[in-house]
Amino acid sequence: MGDCLGPDIYKDKESYDIDRLFSLFNKLKSYDAEKYVESHWKPESKEEFFSYIDKMKLIAYITRRNEGSFKKIEKEVKEKLNREINKDDYELINYFINGLV
Repeated sequence: MGDCLGPDIYKDKESYDIDRLFSLFNKLKSYDAEKYVESHWKPESKEEFFSYIDKMKLIAYITRRNEGSFKKIEKEVKEKLNREINKDDYELINYFINGLV
């Protein structure tokens, strides 16, 4: 799949466009593969890969619903994931916030 899940690096701030990303998610769901390889990462099972996609979708929905308010997003993501937010989660949050502008 190459770097299709990477953020847009050609804007002022690296970002995700939620609508475009969701369109990509729909296309990826249509593939019937046993393994998925994203960018320079290891091959993942369908379940592993879509677990990550589901987390991205969750963070995107929360970001949009909270209109980019970092503190509200942070609180809700922590509650929904039922754990502390890690570095990767913060990176996704920031990419989605940057994409709202």
